[in-house]
Parts: sequence; structure tokens; C-alpha cells
Amino acid sequence: VSVRILPGMASGTQIQTDAGVVFQLAERRHPRFERDGDNLHMRISLSLYEALTGWRRPVRLLDERRVWVGDERGAAAPGAVRRLRGHGFPRYRQSGRGDLYLHLSIRFPEVAVSGEAASALRRALKGSAQTASPVAPAGERVLKLEAVAVRESR
Repeated sequence: VSVRILPGMASGTQIQTDAGVVFQLAERRHPRFERDGDNLHMRISLSLYEALTGWRRPVRLLDERRVWVGDERGAAAPGAVRRLRGHGFPRYRQSGRGDLYLHLSIRFPEVAVSGEAASALRRALKGSAQTASPVAPAGERVLKLEAVAVRESR
């Protein structure tokens, strides 16, 4: 018995053979992509430097072709999403493909920037998007916070 699975078929699709046997398709989780209909989603991790100044990356598509993607504008916020049209999942019984959505996360330095590097950053970023912290009123103390590791609950 042979079963023909066409590109773009969804999980749960039932296929009946000439012998009357019914198969139901089930998708396996992909290591790089999450499927949402004809669209694919993948995560990209950027350094803080890349998020501020622009970035580019080679991305291996579902069909294993490699393409370069990037955003030279910089100013990528954590959680930002970029779309690459026509590079998603094949459309079932239609031409073309869905879109590929890249979800950006930002890696911050493990060690705080200090000294001349911190001074240069303060000068470069001063006033950008109201990023400067307010100054505590005279006589008020700024309490020091302690870093803790917190697990996300799902």
C-alpha cells in the first residue's frame, strides 16, 4: 500500500487508500521552525551591539537552502518580529509558500560596561528614546537590587 503525501498537507489530514485503509497525518516538532498554517516561525538571537547597529545572518530554510537575512536599520527591540515573504511552508494544492517570521531576542552582556566604554555609551545614547534614568531627588537614597535567576512558569 502506498500513500501519497503532498506538500503543505496539514497535521490531522486523513488519507484513504484504494484498499480502504485510512491514515491520519501527524507532524513532528521541527528543531528550527514552528508551523502556523502556511507560515513558519523561528527565533533569532542578536547581541546588543547588533540590535543597536544592524545585523545579518545566514538562515537555513525548510528545504535546507541557505539565504542571508538582516536588518541594517538597527534599533531592534526585544520581541520584535521580522517577516520574509514567500519563504514559509508550501501551500497545499496552491502555488507559492507562506511567510517566514523571525522572532528576535537580544543577548545582553554578562558583565556591566564600565569606565571609558560606559562613558562613550552614555554620550552616544544620551536622549535617545528617553533612555536616561531619572535622577533621585536630593536626600533620597537609591536602593541596590540583587540579581536572581527566575524560571518562567508555563
